[in-house]
Amino acid sequence: MDQVDKWLEHYGIDAPEVRDWLHMVSKHGYGSINTKRTYIKNLGTLAKELGLSPAEMLKAAREDLPSFERKLAAWWDSENGHSRTNKYLKQIALKSFLVYNDITLSKKSDVKRPRAKKRAVVTKEDLKKLLDCCSLKARAYLLVARDCGLSPDDLLNLKYGDIRREFEAGTAPIMMNLVRGKTEVPFTTFLGKESIEALRTWIEFRKRPARVHGKKIKGETFTDKTPLFEKYQHRQGQMSYSSIRDQIDRAAEKAGLDFKPNDMRKYFSTNLRTEGINEALIKLWQGHSIGVEEGYVIPSEKKQSEIYEEHYGALSLQEEGARKEDIERLEGERETMRRMLDEQQRQIQDLQKIIRGDLYLGKKIQGKPVSGYVDLPRSEISQRPAKKAGRTRPQKGTRAPSGDPPLGCG
Repeated sequence: MDQVDKWLEHYGIDAPEVRDWLHMVSKHGYGSINTKRTYIKNLGTLAKELGLSPAEMLKAAREDLPSFERKLAAWWDSENGHSRTNKYLKQIALKSFLVYNDITLSKKSDVKRPRAKKRAVVTKEDLKKLLDCCSLKARAYLLVARDCGLSPDDLLNLKYGDIRREFEAGTAPIMMNLVRGKTEVPFTTFLGKESIEALRTWIEFRKRPARVHGKKIKGETFTDKTPLFEKYQHRQGQMSYSSIRDQIDRAAEKAGLDFKPNDMRKYFSTNLRTEGINEALIKLWQGHSIGVEEGYVIPSEKKQSEIYEEHYGALSLQEEGARKEDIERLEGERETMRRMLDEQQRQIQDLQKIIRGDLYLGKKIQGKPVSGYVDLPRSEISQRPAKKAGRTRPQKGTRAPSGDPPLGCG
């Protein structure tokens, strides 16, 4: 049983006409898992409030549409504990379901669309406060969302294989070639240094053994198909949007902020626009469709990576001075590494000389004992002295020289 089956059963609308409608929704490019969940939830809740099943709603609308509309209007106008936004979402789900079944409601029964509250772009200071209140998982999710500007569905669909090669090589930024689930449009986007480090901490945590509900569980083994954001700690399966949203909502409440997970998408696009990056390039990195003319101005992937790295400061939480200090530190480390490599190269050359015989170890050079490695021209190294002839064994019965007793005596 997949997630959609569970939702249909939970909201009591598991019927053939509902499944056919959801299939149409997927076929026309609106079939993200969150869209389906929203439709099922709102249609199921409305059916329960009206006391009608989906099949009964279709029957009532076909037999007496004006009467059905009056019943809807009465429910829209009643004080039933639902906000205008919730009522509007239920109306959208119902209208889509009815239109699929060739039934069109008149505008008399419409709920007026609530005005969307204009949300300000999240500041870096507020984002720092929020991240300080987040779990490792929520922190990694938000930084990845900030660095690539993906939608929640595409973020939760990310797999370890999307970053494995460059992640394990320690490369930054990481380039990801993805396909957007909602529109099936292929696109390229990137992860910067801060989100890579947050992911590294989160992945290392998941690899450790843990205790869940009193049971010991082994650390996770990561393959190319392992989700970057799993359902539960040390359990297989992709995480749902409602779960990560609840974690972020709790962190935002603790930080005293009005924040929604999708605000990171706006943060990404707005901050890069202020840097003067081409609009088509920003849309591509976020997974949006671009036109033919816009496609002509898209540079190569290598050039895109250079542009992203150059303007990463617009997304990063580090101050400009701190970034300069990091650059100086890295340059110093590079110079130290260069000196170490030069020293190792010199030692390799010395060892090669030993093998060729250009160095003489632990022997006499010009009559003087030496130790260690001495680098001298071959002409100055004395020849090894000839081996002395050993003493000859006298024949049995003869007298040994120098007054030694005869062999075999005493």
